[in-house]
Amino acid sequence: MQATANQLKDAIMIHKKLGVSLPRKMTVDAYGKWLRAYTPMYVKEKSIGDIRDLIKGINP
Repeated sequence: MQATANQLKDAIMIHKKLGVSLPRKMTVDAYGKWLRAYTPMYVKEKSIGDIRDLIKGINP
């Protein structure tokens, strides 16, 4: 079963942000494994970016 459009969109965002490769065939199972592996790193990178933006806003 192929991954849904929303799943693919999320995977592409993680791919762009982290630069990691997507599975060749993005099935629901492959997507689930890939997402579990890379979501924590994506959240960490996004949080660091948000903190940097806040610091820039406080100290222009």
